[in-house]
Amino acid sequence: MDAHSREYAGAVVGMQEVYGPRFSRSRQVLRDGRVVDTWAAGDYVSFRTDDGEHRQGYVMECLDDTGYGTYHIKSHRVGGGDPDHFSVDGFQIAVF
Repeated sequence: MDAHSREYAGAVVGMQEVYGPRFSRSRQVLRDGRVVDTWAAGDYVSFRTDDGEHRQGYVMECLDDTGYGTYHIKSHRVGGGDPDHFSVDGFQIAVF
């Protein structure tokens, strides 16, 4: 591995530490006659809270798999502290 490759690899690791990992891709399933996006435990997602705040976090579990689904998401606070836990409807999760 040359110096440029090591520098690139180090930058990728540093960016993931600062900005978080890349968002997980959804899995599409047919539910009630329509295609909906679903996520699994461990997926890293971007979502909107009920207050309209944009957050990122990890899916801990699927609470309800009807309609768009309801997910338990753990989101770390900027600056540290205990993480926040949210119950999020599937339509509140960004698919990109």
